[in-house]
Amino acid sequence: MTIGQIIRTERTKLGLTQSQAAARMGRSQSYWADLEADRRSPTIHTLKRVASALGCDLECKLEVLYDWGLPSNGG
Repeated sequence: MTIGQIIRTERTKLGLTQSQAAARMGRSQSYWADLEADRRSPTIHTLKRVASALGCDLECKLEVLYDWGLPSNGG
């Protein structure tokens, strides 16, 4: 599972649109869509902001991927 897939899964669990989640993070919907589609390689700072927008459970999942050095684009 890629970082983008995890972000999308957690967002949909909360019943949020991309626009709503992006607003919580202070970014545009298109930026959020790029994160979910793995068109961006988010920094740890960005991942923490995403986690803040969606909840701690996401932060834990993302930190595991980041610590293992898995690519955000699944490649």
